[in-house]
Amino acid sequence: MILAALQRLARAYGKPPRWIDDQLQEWVRAFSDVDPDALNATVEDWIRSQKLAPTIADMLARVGTSAGPRPDGCRACMRTGWRTIGIVGTDRRGNPKAATYSARCDCALGSTFPGPDYRAVIADMRQKHSGAKVAVTTAEQPLLQPHEYLTEAELAQLEARRANTPRRASLSMPPVQRNPPAPPRAYADDGEPYGTDDDAGIPF
Repeated sequence: MILAALQRLARAYGKPPRWIDDQLQEWVRAFSDVDPDALNATVEDWIRSQKLAPTIADMLARVGTSAGPRPDGCRACMRTGWRTIGIVGTDRRGNPKAATYSARCDCALGSTFPGPDYRAVIADMRQKHSGAKVAVTTAEQPLLQPHEYLTEAELAQLEARRANTPRRASLSMPPVQRNPPAPPRAYADDGEPYGTDDDAGIPF
């Protein structure tokens, strides 16, 4: 949810991937208790009405927090209730393919969200894509590593960008954490449910 909002802002205001990486932790702390629909609506309203990207203070001034207490998340889901899953394999034409998906965590907070939990999604992935490598965020590793959600070509591009970047950049590009609207399946980083890619030639 929070990462999806940052990605939407980055696209709207031409921000580089590093901007998302720099903002993510602060946004998680600031907006973890904000209703997902309220945050999404606030982001869209800001984009329609403002020429510059918002600060956290700008967003907090516009969005209301959700009413009432809610269960706590856990370290594995970064207190969001959503685990990130990375899958690296090939599409039906044999071309390298990688993607990230979010599925609800099995913690108290994740159990309040709809859809299958991350274990069910991983089992489905492994059954349908036996040759693919599947990884999931954990308490010990709450962010996926690049090799867990990028193809070899994408990894090479990332290393080339790092080599040409004067300032130090984080090796781990942020995974997708989003709060989909009551999905029957886990959602991908482009908002499409897992297993229902628009391109019929791509299996995930």
